Amino acid sequence: YQLCRLPPVLQRRLKAGLVFDTAADCDQYNVEVQPGDLLLLFTDGFSDNLHEHEVREIVDRALAPVFGELAGHPELATPP
Repeated sequence: YQLCRLPPVLQRRLKAGLVFDTAADCDQYNVEVQPGDLLLLFTDGFSDNLHEHEVREIVDRALAPVFGELAGHPELATPP
C-alpha cells in the first residue's frame, strides 16, 4: 500500500469516488522477542533498493554490547 496526501490541485484531477488506502489497510504483526534479539524495522523503500545479502552485510556490522565488553571496546558496541 502507498499512503500519501495529494495536494488539492491533484485531487481535482482524479475520478470522483476513487478510494485510497488508509493506515487501517496496513499489515500488522505481533512477534515475541527476547533480550539480545536484533529487530530490523524498515519500509519497502529500503527492501526495494537493497538485496537481502546487502541487508545482511549491514546487520553483520552491528556489534552486540556483550561482545564489545569482551573485546575491551564497549564504545564500539551498537546501542541496544
